Amino acid sequence: MKIKLREHFEKNDSPAKIVGIYLILIFFAIIAVYPLLNVLSIALRPGSSLYVQNLDIIPSNATLENFRIALFERPLFTWIKNSLIISSLTAILGV
Repeated sequence: MKIKLREHFEKNDSPAKIVGIYLILIFFAIIAVYPLLNVLSIALRPGSSLYVQNLDIIPSNATLENFRIALFERPLFTWIKNSLIISSLTAILGV
């Protein structure tokens, strides 16, 4: 499938302007996705290395132990239920 860039821009737009627009969009997409990747990276780290600051998206010693602890050793679903109740009441009473 061939994508025609000219269908999405004005006829008189230069290729430099089109490339510039795409570079700006890619830049802001990276800014938007980086915090999510950072949270995933921290969640996959073992407890002993939570505060290590490296730029690896998936740490070399990645583990799912934090998820096991959250699901089976902590009252995670009670916390989620309480958050839903409070946020729902806030939304209802705020209207």
